Amino acid sequence: MHISRRAFTAGALSAAVSVRFASPALAQGSPAIDAAIAAIRAHGEEHLRHFGLPGLTLGLTTPAGLSTVLDFGFANRDNRAPISPDTLFQIGSISKSMTSAVVHQLAAEGRLKLSDRVSALLPVVHLPSGNTITVQHLLDHSAGLPDDAPLFADGGLWTSYAPGQHWHYSNTGYDMLGKIAEHAGGKPLGRLLAERIFAPLGMRRSKGAIIAADRLLYAQGYEPADLTIPFAIGAPLAPAAWVDVTFGAGSVASTADDMLIWARALVDGALLDPAMQQVRLDSIQSLGPDFPTAEGKYWYGYGIDRRVTYDGHGGQINGYNSAVARDPATDTTIVVLTTLTLAPDGTSVANALLYSVINGITDTDTDVEVPRQTGEEGP
Repeated sequence: MHISRRAFTAGALSAAVSVRFASPALAQGSPAIDAAIAAIRAHGEEHLRHFGLPGLTLGLTTPAGLSTVLDFGFANRDNRAPISPDTLFQIGSISKSMTSAVVHQLAAEGRLKLSDRVSALLPVVHLPSGNTITVQHLLDHSAGLPDDAPLFADGGLWTSYAPGQHWHYSNTGYDMLGKIAEHAGGKPLGRLLAERIFAPLGMRRSKGAIIAADRLLYAQGYEPADLTIPFAIGAPLAPAAWVDVTFGAGSVASTADDMLIWARALVDGALLDPAMQQVRLDSIQSLGPDFPTAEGKYWYGYGIDRRVTYDGHGGQINGYNSAVARDPATDTTIVVLTTLTLAPDGTSVANALLYSVINGITDTDTDVEVPRQTGEEGP
C-alpha cells in the first residue's frame, strides 16, 4: 500500500482510537506534539480501514518529546474487546533478535563461540556429512539451510550451498540457535528469555513461550475465512487457529510498550558488553548479488535488519504481523503490532504502517524492495 504524505498529515481523530501516554505531563502536550499524534492517529485509521485490520497497536518515541502508544480497532473483533496495555501480540520473527541476543550473551560468557561448528554443539540434529556450518552462519542466514524444515527431518537436513556463499532466510537455522542456547544456558529458551532479556529490561508483560495456558492474554489473530480462494481486500476474515510456539524463530509475545524498550536495548546494546555489541552491529552487511535491488538501502546481520538508518526486525506468524525499528542517530523508535498475517497482495501490514510513519515524521525515504523472507514480507 502507498499512502501519500498528504494523506498522512490529514484527517481527524477517531473514536475507535485510545491513547496511552508515557506521563500525565505529556498527555497535556504541546501544540506540535498534539498535531503529530493527531496525524498519526488519522494515518493509522486509514491503514486500518484500507487493509480491513481487526486491530493494531503502535508505539512511538522521538527526541522531540513524543512518546505514546496508540491502539486501533479491537483485541477481539467479534466481541469488541478493547486493546489494553496488557494485551499480548505474537511478534513472530522479531523473536529472532532476542534469540540472537541470548546467543551473544552466552558467547560473551565463554559458554560457546560464534565460530563453533553446529554439528559439535547439536550432534542430535543430522546435518550433511562434513558440513562446516557454524553458529555465525545460523545467525546471519548464510548456512544454506531450508526455510522451514523440521530440525529432525526424515533422513536429516540438507543444504543448498556451502556455508557463507549466499544469503537465504531460514527459520530452521534460528530453531537450531534456540536449541544451542538451551544447551549452553542449561534452561528452556522461554526461561532464558525471561531471565536474560525481559527481567533486566523491565519488559514485565512479555512472554518467551507462546502456550495455550496464556491464550486469554492475547489479542485474537485473524486470517482469511476461506483459504481455498485468493484473498482480496474486504474479504471475510476468521480467527486464526492457535498454535503453541516455543522455538527460537518465533516464540515471543509482547506489547507495544515492552517492544519500545526492546528496540532501544537491541540497537543501543543494553544487554551486551560493548565489544560483543560491536561484533553484532558489525555483522550487518549488504546482501550483495543475492538481492541487488536492496543495495544501499537494506542490510542484515545476526538477527538485525537495517533499512536506511533504522535497525530492527519484522515478524509474521499465524494471525499476526509486526515490525520494530530504531534510528539511534535521531533517537526515534517505532513499533507496530497487528492481528492480520499479511495483506492480500502479500504486504506486511505492520511494515507498511511503520515505515510510512517514519517517512512522514522524519522525511526519510525508506522505500526499498527487500527480500520477502525477512519478516518484512515473509516470516
